Amino acid sequence: MTQTNRHLSKIFLIFFIFTITLIVTSILFERTLFDDESKLTALDNAENKVFEREEFFNGFLHTMKADIHALASSSAFVNFLDQDNEATREKLKQLLFTLGKFHEDITQLRYIDKNGMEVIRLQRNENNTFTFVPKEQLQDKSKRYYFINAKERKQGEIHFSALDLNIEHEKVEIPFNPTIRTLMPMEKRGEFYGLLVVNHTMTEFLKTFANSPLYDVILADDKGHPIFHYKEENSWGAYKKEKYTIKSDFPEQYQEILSHDFLRTDRFVSKKLDLDIANKLYLILQFKQSLYDLEKQKSLTRDIALTLIVSLFSGIGIFFIIRVFKDIFFNFDEIQRLNEQLEEQARIISKNSIYSQTDLKGIITDASDAFCELSGYSREELIGKPH
Repeated sequence: MTQTNRHLSKIFLIFFIFTITLIVTSILFERTLFDDESKLTALDNAENKVFEREEFFNGFLHTMKADIHALASSSAFVNFLDQDNEATREKLKQLLFTLGKFHEDITQLRYIDKNGMEVIRLQRNENNTFTFVPKEQLQDKSKRYYFINAKERKQGEIHFSALDLNIEHEKVEIPFNPTIRTLMPMEKRGEFYGLLVVNHTMTEFLKTFANSPLYDVILADDKGHPIFHYKEENSWGAYKKEKYTIKSDFPEQYQEILSHDFLRTDRFVSKKLDLDIANKLYLILQFKQSLYDLEKQKSLTRDIALTLIVSLFSGIGIFFIIRVFKDIFFNFDEIQRLNEQLEEQARIISKNSIYSQTDLKGIITDASDAFCELSGYSREELIGKPH
């Protein structure tokens, strides 16, 4: 390889490394900005989402209130309360059947007397039909928390049970049936007379409520037990053999979540939902790690492809630039050859010519080989001496 080509190779390598360095620096800078901006955008959106979900939940509760209010205000129910007989029962049954038929989330419509005993119960069956439970199968609900609490409420004060699992004959219904009960206490002659109860299954509601393509969603109670968890096996953590809490998901922040009405970190957003139900619920949204990892993988693939393409074209461009300006700037072989000729001529002159150089004061500054040989001194001995 000639001297020129060696220099060209070095210059090409320097330019190429410089180009790659610029590309990599740009990519790293862009990725850092992307990570920060994407997280910030995701958290801003999550913050809006938790308030939107809260409003959605309250809208559902408002509809439930309207349904039970319409039922309690109907002539069929008023007449039944005034006089319990076969005729008023039959009209009430017809009304309950019609209401249940047109509301897919309703699983039970019941009237419980002042002692906690079911008087009438319309039950949705597995085949989505309705039947009235025979008298001998009606249940005593006097020990259920929602009946005990309702006795302390004012007449006509519509309220809700906790969002929990339905219990039949003192056992949790299997498969799990998430339920909210709309409750309306009734009075007669100024005393608690009974309780109107409408059971709403929350299975489909929770799926819709928690549906989010961007976020992993957790809905937990005030003890940290998930009611809904994006990993289905962790839902209803309070009912597991080994109770599951959000401490497993947020070991360092779960206490903060449960002690704050609203919390935003660089990882998630949580909010204590303002709902008119018997239990406190916390909604937690965190950006799906799987989507984040997928986006990073796509970005990495794109960056690698960009680096290879830019590197290829940069290399070709640098190569042609160097070739174009080679004769003007990089004719090192010719320069080297001329230097060697000059050095050779200088050696010949020094060997065959008798001469010396002095400064203005006559001090020898240089001497040829022939002069040194004639004088009998070396060049080092002569330099610095007077002529």
